[in-house]
Amino acid sequence: MSALVVGGHLVAGFGDSHRLAVLNTRSGELEWVYEVGGILNTSAIFVDWKIIIGCDDGYVYCFA
Repeated sequence: MSALVVGGHLVAGFGDSHRLAVLNTRSGELEWVYEVGGILNTSAIFVDWKIIIGCDDGYVYCFA
């Protein structure tokens, strides 16, 4: 997956570990991590203040 930069935050998926992470681009600190049920096989998109990403577990995840 590709990384996504939104409002001073880097959204990146680590497919092999099944984790989506949000890093603060100013401080470099990890702010948030969510573990999904499979490999993140799509790039995240940002729409209407939501992050949306697909996963090979058959789900599309949406974070507001």
